[in-house]
Amino acid sequence: MKLDNIMKGIICIDFTKVNDEQLKEFSADHNFIYEVLRDLKQKTYAKMWFLPDGTGVAFTLAKKNLFKIVDYEKVRVFEGFVKDLNDVRVYVPKPKEIILDVDIILDKILKYGEKSLTKEEKDFLDNMNS
Repeated sequence: MKLDNIMKGIICIDFTKVNDEQLKEFSADHNFIYEVLRDLKQKTYAKMWFLPDGTGVAFTLAKKNLFKIVDYEKVRVFEGFVKDLNDVRVYVPKPKEIILDVDIILDKILKYGEKSLTKEEKDFLDNMNS
């Protein structure tokens, strides 16, 4: 298989820009295992590049990573794979309609934790106490 064909299928996820709900959506969209991606996000990686079958191709590390590596922004590749990542599309979470309803927001907190709330949802809850 030509490298050009492989490059077109690679997808990148920036763990620093997605919350748990968006990560679940990404996992479902790409048939990846959410729990594995969540662990990768929490422990070590800032960004990862994948083949469509879920094989990891390259990564950058989070500032506090398991390897205690300082040059965390450097892109590292698995198995010497991929020389040029310029054509890789970055996963952008789908914009969701925000429903500002107390019950829905409280259910979301129970399921995913307070960190999963959007700014609008937090503001909505804060303004209820005013």
